[in-house]
Amino acid sequence: MRREQLSDLGLIILMSAVPLVALRPLQNAPFIDDWTYAWSVEHLLRTGELKILDWSVSLNVAQVLWGALFCAPFGFSFTALRLSTWVTSLLALVGLYTLLRELGASRRDTLTGVALVCFYPVYFILSFSFMTDVPFVAMVTWFFAALIRAIKRDSARALAAALLFACLAVAIRPLGVFLSGVLLLAPRLPSTGWGPRIQRLAIAAAPVVVLALLMLAREELTAHRADLTWIEGSWPWRMATLRFGLEELPTWLAMNLTVVIGTLGGALAPLALGSLSRENMRAALPGALLVAAALSAELLLRERVRAPLDPEFTWSLWELGATESLVPPPTTPAPSLGWALAATVVATVLLALALAPLLRRRTPGEARSLAWGALSYFVLATPLWLFYDRYVLPLVVLVTALRLGTVGMRRPRLALVGVAMFALISGVGTWDHLHYSHALWDAVGWAQQAGIEERELDGGYVVNGWLQYAHPEHATRAPDGNVLVPWVTGGEARRYGIANRVPSGARVLHEVAYRRILAPSGRIYVIDQMPGSS
Repeated sequence: MRREQLSDLGLIILMSAVPLVALRPLQNAPFIDDWTYAWSVEHLLRTGELKILDWSVSLNVAQVLWGALFCAPFGFSFTALRLSTWVTSLLALVGLYTLLRELGASRRDTLTGVALVCFYPVYFILSFSFMTDVPFVAMVTWFFAALIRAIKRDSARALAAALLFACLAVAIRPLGVFLSGVLLLAPRLPSTGWGPRIQRLAIAAAPVVVLALLMLAREELTAHRADLTWIEGSWPWRMATLRFGLEELPTWLAMNLTVVIGTLGGALAPLALGSLSRENMRAALPGALLVAAALSAELLLRERVRAPLDPEFTWSLWELGATESLVPPPTTPAPSLGWALAATVVATVLLALALAPLLRRRTPGEARSLAWGALSYFVLATPLWLFYDRYVLPLVVLVTALRLGTVGMRRPRLALVGVAMFALISGVGTWDHLHYSHALWDAVGWAQQAGIEERELDGGYVVNGWLQYAHPEHATRAPDGNVLVPWVTGGEARRYGIANRVPSGARVLHEVAYRRILAPSGRIYVIDQMPGSS
């Protein structure tokens, strides 16, 4: 048995390590929002003071300390921070393996489930960043692995481990508080005192207490740059939306359901292939078509509802990594309504097919905690407007574990074909992203060497966020002291820019070519947008 476990562990390490060696994705450059969290590590190493940028939605103190541990030997770098997340990603996959085995999944189905998550494009590329998504998923996965073990073995030690992971999840993202509800609804554990008494409430309240302490310390921990109250996506904006817009909750639930079903359908496509049978098709199609019709109506009636592979998602139809769309001028194409409707219908059918075997099988008591967890996470994420494919990542893991931990696959070879397709998309998409990102930061480096000041350079969201918002000494300020950064808090146009295309009237100062496979190749330009100025 131990030899089998060691063999499986080696296979999981291989799944994770081969892309690390083949793609060399640990670039010393920020990725989407991770410049926000990277600044906290840089500041901690430089001053010994723990601070979180006001742009950050999460008080991710646990992740910041973890990242600082990897930076400590050789100094701050995004390479070290990306390595820290890759290690966390590997631990998350081991946690999923442990969870599935605790649920009674076969070795074959367990390894297939681990491979599905490992090569799911959103999880894959985020594993080489310093975003909060993968560390949060790791804590949630290990929480459920420990909780299921505690339930099945009546183990106080496993319950204590589950509680620790729940508290760490909250210290990465406040949404981790949903695990308190899972603890409250967990079956009774006689030998641990985990019964319908005050102990249950006290233990389940621990993540809530951690969240409350972090909220109380938020003002002290926050490094302020600007008034973000009306900046969409910021923490103050989300809190204002929550306070004044709860009457819109039914609408938000419908919008979030559209995003979640579409994203889950694509993510669980390998499980749908592994579930192909006449019985499952008959069980899945009627309900799936009804749901797809309702979601299609939602797409037709409302704006800002995103369909699978939306141009703004981490995994869009032509880009993995959402980097090009964050460089000026805005290049995100308007989503085609026909594509959105077709993709939503296909994703809904795939999700129904993947989950159809659950309809004929009674869910074991311990596995119901996964279902409660998925439901509570979905509900809690809705008022915070987390309508984005990477925020569905915890649900991908929970639903995969629920499905494979309850009933095995009938066509495992077809499931492996789906996993292989994921691996191909992830490998090629990440390769494309890395080449584009390398060209982008080469262009930024040239502009800096040419003597262009950061405050005079507009390189888009990631470039401006890291060079100006995270380092306000390089930014312009409003009369009231607020930092003004294009693509982040706004402000006047800058003379110099990093651009995907050359606007009319601009002069090209430098260009960097890049090659891609999935998306078109091209050039990034350093431009002077006011060539007639002195």
